[in-house]
Amino acid sequence: MINNLKNGFIFAGLLLLISACAKTTKGKLANDWKVTSFEQVDEEVENGEVNSIDRISFNGASVSQQIGNSNFSGSVSTHDMTIRKDGTWELTRVYTLDDSPAIQVDHTELGTWNFKKSSKSDQFDKNEFVYFHTLTEKETRKEQIPSGSVETSERNYLIGQKTLPFRIVESERDELKMMMDSKINIALYADVYKVIQQVTIELSEN
Repeated sequence: MINNLKNGFIFAGLLLLISACAKTTKGKLANDWKVTSFEQVDEEVENGEVNSIDRISFNGASVSQQIGNSNFSGSVSTHDMTIRKDGTWELTRVYTLDDSPAIQVDHTELGTWNFKKSSKSDQFDKNEFVYFHTLTEKETRKEQIPSGSVETSERNYLIGQKTLPFRIVESERDELKMMMDSKINIALYADVYKVIQQVTIELSEN
């Protein structure tokens, strides 16, 4: 039950990370980027106790992943993100986890993006916040042995069902850094769940 709630409501409540901020422009954001660093942490807290932590971290050509109490590491062959001026974006990620047997993961995401509309009451500058809406997400996992199993999944979303609200931390012509920190409290019967998600992404010109 909690997993379904997490998938449906993870972005409903936001706690914005307090950090140095930067503005950008559509011209600076639109580019063929190489993802040099990416970290995503999903934490589930039940009645004050940490119930589970999932973490995946990409640093250049290496990847590490934690799923509950299991830890994996591996290598990255492709990690690119294209952001277009027409308001669309695409992420391509190919990596291999050193499991037994090794597993190659091919992951792609497609969607749209837009700057947060600013108003006089906002505490943020114009073009300081950007929303990435995922519309299609595909993933294939292949065991790297003869006749190894292949698992393929595909999900389609409406705008707003899977949206990442990023704050621009650094913005240069050839470098970009964005951060997101969100949490939501869920009351379910006598239990109170807290789902926390943090994402940090650094890009350099491809």
